[in-house]
Formats: sequence, C-alpha cells, structure tokens
Amino acid sequence: ITSTEKNKITEFIKACLQNNRVKKIFIPEGVNFSIKAKDTVFANVIQYNNLDISEKSIYNFTINISTFTESQNHNVYYNRKLYIDEFGKVKNAPECKEGFGSILKIKNETTILKIINSEKFQQYWYLGKDKCDVCSDCEFRYMCVDNRNPILRVDKSCYYQSECNYNPYIAKWKGEDGYKTLNECGVISNETGYSIDKKRLKAINKKTWGQL
Repeated sequence: ITSTEKNKITEFIKACLQNNRVKKIFIPEGVNFSIKAKDTVFANVIQYNNLDISEKSIYNFTINISTFTESQNHNVYYNRKLYIDEFGKVKNAPECKEGFGSILKIKNETTILKIINSEKFQQYWYLGKDKCDVCSDCEFRYMCVDNRNPILRVDKSCYYQSECNYNPYIAKWKGEDGYKTLNECGVISNETGYSIDKKRLKAINKKTWGQL
C-alpha cells in the first residue's frame, strides 16, 4: 500500500466514524493507515490479528444498560460495524460472505458512505434476537453478543444454521447433565420453517426438572 493510498484510506475511515453511521471499524494488525493514537476520532478503530470469538457461555455475556438498550432493536454484534480484511475488502463483519468492494479501489468518501448507508450493508443491523428463532425465547437474549450469521427466510423470519451452546427450552448448557439438542427436544428451525413439539418438550422438562 502506497503512502497516498494509506492517507486516502485514513480519510475514508475518519469519514465513516464522523458520519456516525458506524461505531467500530476493524482493520488488519500491522497496517498503519496514518492513524494517530492521540486522535480521538480513531478511538473505535480496532486492529486485529486473528479475531477470536469464544464459544458462547454464561461467562462472556455483556451485562450493561448500553447492550440491553441496543439489543431491543438491533443485533448488537453486527450493528454499526465495518470490517476491512487483509486484502482491503469491505464487509459488515468477518462472518459475512458478501463484500462491498475493496477499500483500495473506492474513489471518494461519498462512495464509502453510500455503501455504509445502503440497506444491503445494514441488513444484519436490525436482525435482533427478538426476530430470530429460538433466541426470541431465550432469557439471555438482551445480553448476548452472538457472531452467528442470521439467515432470512422468504417471509422475513430469521434462523441460524448452527445451534447455540444454550438450549432455552430446557435451561441447559451444552456439557451439563440433562442437556439435549434442539432436535432432540423436538424443536426444528431451518430454511423451511420453525416448529416445536410441545408434548415431547414437556416430557423432557418433566424428566429433567420434575413435576411442572
């Protein structure tokens, strides 16, 4: 990356933050885009090496009023995040397959802001836990920062391809005695729809917890 490109990228990043449409920008570790640590504008620029998202557990919930408030209408993991990979590709987050061009080829600040303000770029911002299968029934949904990719069905309902470590229908974590998967509990969530076998679930809870 030339010094001219670094300066241009720095201005793009600054424009994104000052526009207040993104709250955090992730850039590759070791790539110095002329960002000065003392400049408070860049306080929310995070340099990464290998983004490690730990498996969800009760010990890594984010418990504060800010997360609770944001989670009422947004997906707190994806909301207002911009990710630039090691090749300069612009994404909403590392888990997203779709890119929005290269930061090195974007011509001006107007272009990058147009990308950020687009409905496509922001598609995950508004897919909060209340809109997702299983999560909408979870007591931890307003404190959970979940990096799984929500998937929209044709009817605009939302599901995940992978299962969380916690099953809210039996109040059990993976690894605990009595834990069962969603499928074992008769809970189906996939591209075709969402259903719960209440009779089977009731029997499992009765066996696990006693008389209900």
